[in-house]
Amino acid sequence: RVCFIHPLHNIAVLSYDPKSVGDTPVKAALLCTDEDMTHEKKGTKVTLVGLSGGLRGGTQLSSHEAKVADSIRNITGFSHPPRFQDCNLDTLNLNGVSPTSQQDGAVVDEKGQVLAFWGSFSMQVNNGGRLQDVQVFQGIPGDILSEVVEPLKANKIPSLKTLGAEYEYVGLNQVRLLGLDDAAVVDLEASTIRWPPTLLAVRRRWEGSPASKLLEDGDVVLSIDGKPVRTYRAVELAVRSKEGVELEVLRGGRKQKVQIPTMNLGTDETRELLLWAGAVLQEPPAAVSRQRGVP
Repeated sequence: RVCFIHPLHNIAVLSYDPKSVGDTPVKAALLCTDEDMTHEKKGTKVTLVGLSGGLRGGTQLSSHEAKVADSIRNITGFSHPPRFQDCNLDTLNLNGVSPTSQQDGAVVDEKGQVLAFWGSFSMQVNNGGRLQDVQVFQGIPGDILSEVVEPLKANKIPSLKTLGAEYEYVGLNQVRLLGLDDAAVVDLEASTIRWPPTLLAVRRRWEGSPASKLLEDGDVVLSIDGKPVRTYRAVELAVRSKEGVELEVLRGGRKQKVQIPTMNLGTDETRELLLWAGAVLQEPPAAVSRQRGVP
C-alpha cells in the first residue's frame, strides 16, 4: 500500500508484507544518507540496476556501468494542461547511460549503497508549434529518500517544512550586476566546491506561503541562519525542521536580513470534493497555487 507521498518531489513510498514474497531471497537496500552530495559524487563508479523494456514487449533485469557526472538542474516552462512539476531538485546524471534509456532502477556504488533512484521525468517540448510530451531519466539522490523512509520505518509520519518558494541558479556575472560587492564575490569563490560558482535566486513564490509576503522575485539568497547555501538541497536542509529562519538576501543592490517563518508540507491536500451539475469542486491543490498563484 502507499504509506507516504513526498509533498515536494511526488515520490510514493510503498509498504508490503514480507510474507507476500514467500521464499524469494530479498535483502534490504542500503540507502546513501550523505546529504547534498550530488556534486561530491562526480566521477564515482556506479552501476545502474533496473528493469528495461515495456508492458507490451516485456521487461528484463539489466545493469550498466557508468560514472556520476554533473548534476542536472532542470527548469522547464509550465505544462498544458497543468500537472505536477518538480522543482528545487538537483538530480544525479550519469556518463555512460542515455537519459532516454527507458530504464527505471537504482544507482549503486561499489560498496552497494543506493546513491539514487533512477526514474523518469516528464516535460513538454515545442515540436513544430505543437507541445509534445517527452520523458528523460535522471537520478533522485538517496538522502531525499532516506529522510522520509527512516521515520516511516519507525511508524512516524515525516515532518517537512519549506519557505514556499521556487529558486533558480544565477552566476557570478549576473550577481555582480545585481550589486554584490567584491568582498562577497571573493568569499563566494573561496567557499565554492563546485565550479562555476553560483547562487540561488527566488524565481517564483507560492501563493499563501511565508515567502509570498516576505520575499520578492529576484531576491538572491546569500545565507540561511548565517550559513551559506549554494544548492536546492541546502535550502531544504536548512529549513526542514525549524519554525523560522533568518535569510540574508541581496535585494535592490543591498544586503538585507529577513526573518521568515516556515510552513508545514502536508500530504493530504484533497480532503473533500463536491460534485455539482457535472462539475468537480475542490480546494486548489498545492501544485496549482505554486505554479499559477491560485490561493
